[in-house]
Amino acid sequence: MFDDEVGRDTTPEIAAGIAAARRSLNASQYGSIFSASVGIVVALRPISLTDTATSFTNPSVSGSVYCNILHEIPALIARDLLHEATHCWFNNYLAATGVALERSVPKFHSPWKQAARPAFGFAHSVISFSIVCLYLAGEVNMCKESDDYTARVLKVLLDRERERLASVCDDIDILAAEYPALEFLPRLTHEATSKQTI
Repeated sequence: MFDDEVGRDTTPEIAAGIAAARRSLNASQYGSIFSASVGIVVALRPISLTDTATSFTNPSVSGSVYCNILHEIPALIARDLLHEATHCWFNNYLAATGVALERSVPKFHSPWKQAARPAFGFAHSVISFSIVCLYLAGEVNMCKESDDYTARVLKVLLDRERERLASVCDDIDILAAEYPALEFLPRLTHEATSKQTI
């Protein structure tokens, strides 16, 4: 779906950052999630490692991902692209399986939002951050020999997301019991939080 076409207002630095992120995703086993789910990447302002990154999808423009571009570490651009691509993929999965997750009753505590969220938002967070953890674990493994700085930055982020996922394992089990089409989520989260993936 994504064709690597660069918009006329895209700077060479932003184009290079997105291209490096795509190479990173394609070298991992998660590139297909991005390729199958994302049609356009809208680059928001470039940021540095100390800035807060923003990324989101737009339900009105299917397959669109908006994100800041962090030049220093392409794997962080890839992380954000993969996170948002997983949201797109999961929406497609829910539509294809006919699963209607509760969208209005806050029931599950989200360590990402620090608030109770309905099943829909909670499930989206769980699957997106699980996939991100698996990707980051692979990147840490791959670059710890050649780029210690990048490995350390990614490991800090990986540990933070693993801790958040581990804190909601009981709720993930409840969610999967309520929605049988999500029975894969506990296994996915267990794999994502396992130290054996590094």
